[in-house]
Amino acid sequence: MRGLAKAIILVPLALIAAAFAVGNRGNVSVSFDPFSDTPYTVDAPLFVVVFAALILGVLLGGIGTWLGQGRHRRAARMHRRDVERLRSDLERMRGTS
Repeated sequence: MRGLAKAIILVPLALIAAAFAVGNRGNVSVSFDPFSDTPYTVDAPLFVVVFAALILGVLLGGIGTWLGQGRHRRAARMHRRDVERLRSDLERMRGTS
């Protein structure tokens, strides 16, 4: 069932992305220097620029989320150790009764 739901969502997205790529094959100039026109300019198809920006945004967002959740992961590790310690204490107490 989960695979069907994925297919229902991902197939139309892939078709839209393919249509976008085919429709936007024209080259655009991407400049990394706002003060000069020539030295750091790259010519690339528009869809490559958009997809690269999208991928970069997803990666940076994922890294930011991962860094922001560090304290929650640390707390989960601490609680997991506490649960294991309490379980072993409980098993020890049950065994001595």
